[in-house]
Amino acid sequence: MQNTSKSVWVLVALAASAMFAVVAPFTVIAEQAGLLPAYAVFYRYVIIMLITTPFILLFARSYFNFNRHQFWLVMLQACAAATLSLTYMASFSFIPLSLAVIIFFTAPIITLMVVPFVFGHRLSPAKMAIFFVAFLGLIFVVGPEFSNLNGLGISLAFIAAICGVIQLLCMSKLVKEISSIALIYSVHLMAMFISFFVLVTLIYTGNIAPPVALNVDMSVNLVGIVGFYMLAYVLLTMVAKYLQPATISFVSNVEPIITVALAIWLFNESFSNIQAFGVVIVLTALVAGSLYKEKTPNEQPAE
Repeated sequence: MQNTSKSVWVLVALAASAMFAVVAPFTVIAEQAGLLPAYAVFYRYVIIMLITTPFILLFARSYFNFNRHQFWLVMLQACAAATLSLTYMASFSFIPLSLAVIIFFTAPIITLMVVPFVFGHRLSPAKMAIFFVAFLGLIFVVGPEFSNLNGLGISLAFIAAICGVIQLLCMSKLVKEISSIALIYSVHLMAMFISFFVLVTLIYTGNIAPPVALNVDMSVNLVGIVGFYMLAYVLLTMVAKYLQPATISFVSNVEPIITVALAIWLFNESFSNIQAFGVVIVLTALVAGSLYKEKTPNEQPAE
């Protein structure tokens, strides 16, 4: 019975990853209709706040009790979340979606390398090997077309990946100390204000056009962005209570595969043979990284 229950939650995690995967294509289609990614990010936060705030005020006000250390960690996570969304979605404007998603999903591999330094663990040869394989795969993916690619787009995707690591590290600390509801709501609320400040700055400096009225195509795709994102986030939060992080991480590897497949199908994107080989290498490193489990002190061989 327990195995059956676990299988159900694995399927739920799979569904959540699939829903996250379609957010990026919706963003690209929305941009083609005239909705810039930065505005799509901000509107998403605004809509989420409009939907959730009444329920928070009615049923969950008592959960918001942070100490100073927790407050600043929430702020850091919110900054990472907002920067992640803005840079990841903005990268779609400069490089192919399939390439952006492959670069972005090096975040779990970066996490594997960074965690030992953050928590004082040993950096094992296995972690170094996984990171090296992933980096080698990226060279195959980016290298052949590097001269034809926009450096800003590649940089934005890498910044998003780094922000993903920061967000995960903050979340892994905070989720053990405060309510998940309070954490998710607070992060999205702060991220909304951060996104607004970034947008105002970009508009004032002339780096982005002022917002335009939403047309039907923009609105439909914005509904898709918000709907799939919210549902995926809720499902993932539910799953986190029943599955180990390693299992969730492994299942989430379907997200880049689905996004790349959609990019090839919807936008006629393609990889050369050597780039496709690089994609396989990166995805293999992702799977290896999610399956990798550090030995506990009790499991170490006796001296």
